[in-house]
Amino acid sequence: MEVTDALARTDTEQISITIETSTLPDLIVTGVTGQDAAEGGTLSFSSTIQNVGNAVAGPSTATVWLSRSDGSGSTFLCEASIGSLAAGASTPFSGTCSVPDMGIAPGGYLLRWLRIRVDADNDVSESNENNNTSLSSGFYTISGT
Repeated sequence: MEVTDALARTDTEQISITIETSTLPDLIVTGVTGQDAAEGGTLSFSSTIQNVGNAVAGPSTATVWLSRSDGSGSTFLCEASIGSLAAGASTPFSGTCSVPDMGIAPGGYLLRWLRIRVDADNDVSESNENNNTSLSSGFYTISGT
């Protein structure tokens, strides 16, 4: 590398730059949507699971939850197996879950966000283990029966 200072003096020095990239997969969830539902009924959902990493992600499990916007007060709905995903690949993840009794009085309701987590059992070693969960952009009404 050649450097010229303010007095127009030139000096040359060799430097070495190392760029490291991860060789691990990285699973994320995007586009989480759902619908209003009632206790004892069903709730349909859809999302996309992506491998934004640089290696194949092995099979994993995805879980679907109802929760408050901060992720607390979560109620488990269902889970499903996700097959292997190549680096850069994505797959739709959608289905229907049963809504359990949540203790809502008849005529009452709760407002809950839909939360989906991929690699829920931490079976896949990833470059980022902290980005596996996504919330829906809005809430859904869960009514009592």
